Amino acid sequence: MADPFQELIISKNILKINFFLWYSMGSWYQTDLTYVFRFQEDKLTLIGAEYNEVHRGNSNGVHRSFNFSTKKMSETQSELNSNGDLFDKNTEWFDLPIQELKTIETLTKPLDWEPIIGKQI
Repeated sequence: MADPFQELIISKNILKINFFLWYSMGSWYQTDLTYVFRFQEDKLTLIGAEYNEVHRGNSNGVHRSFNFSTKKMSETQSELNSNGDLFDKNTEWFDLPIQELKTIETLTKPLDWEPIIGKQI
């Protein structure tokens, strides 16, 4: 596995932490994950996340965009065409059954949080 940490960006009270998960063997998937935190109430609070996963064998992918402030999530299925261009097939919206926003102190490792059953980030 390559080092998953990619970058850390701070701008306008927003902290973004980007991870890229890629394995040379043992997994067909490559995953890009960005956590979005905002400094509020004296804490770095998780307000959003972007999750992109592509299967390297069949080129099918999924993009999940989480907005924890509004408790909404979109999920878009995608596919690479023969030219290597990614195109979206369909998008669905879900309500996120969360009671309170997480903080950066609870982040232990990438992909460790599960905001909704069956849809892990």
